[in-house]
Amino acid sequence: MPHTHRVLLVAGALLASGTAMHPPATAADHNLVNNGTFSRPAAPDTELGHKRINSGNAHELPEWRLRSGDIDIVGRKLAGSPSYHQAANLTGGSPGSIEQSFETTVGQRYVIRWEHSRETWPGCDEIPEQPYTVEIVDNKRKQFDPPAQDERWQPASLQFIAEGETETLRFSSASPPESGHCGAMITNVKVVPFNEDTEDTSNP
Repeated sequence: MPHTHRVLLVAGALLASGTAMHPPATAADHNLVNNGTFSRPAAPDTELGHKRINSGNAHELPEWRLRSGDIDIVGRKLAGSPSYHQAANLTGGSPGSIEQSFETTVGQRYVIRWEHSRETWPGCDEIPEQPYTVEIVDNKRKQFDPPAQDERWQPASLQFIAEGETETLRFSSASPPESGHCGAMITNVKVVPFNEDTEDTSNP
């Protein structure tokens, strides 16, 4: 049987069985960041569920490195993410900083995408400013502030051009001392190659 006929027969059999045929994933689909939804470690899925990550147990946060201070991994119910992800509160008992390194191609443009929100812990909605910084170390840095309380979990993004074969993404709380433990939350972090056909070029 000719090769073309065999391919058509296999495709027909898959369609007949209800199995969809999907094209292979491309490089643009591949997220360079791991544990971007902070699903590990698991935090209690309760109204106040969270897990503090500090220098004593930083090894429990896979893929990310705790650079300074401490953070809270927020359970799905407390986080209130529309996609029901866990989240990282960048201000645990004190402002914290986390980072993750990944391989890149020098000269390639990439886009960082994530979702952010003011802290959902009761009372933190009274804190008007919960700033944080997003940084590609020794490359690019920008400060962000989550949206107002009635606009939780909005998308954010930042573009950068790789200057080395490895880059490091860092999120750092910039909450002022008067904010107490309240600080920005992030989740669904992704880094992918920039696609000129689909990306917004107005957010460099």
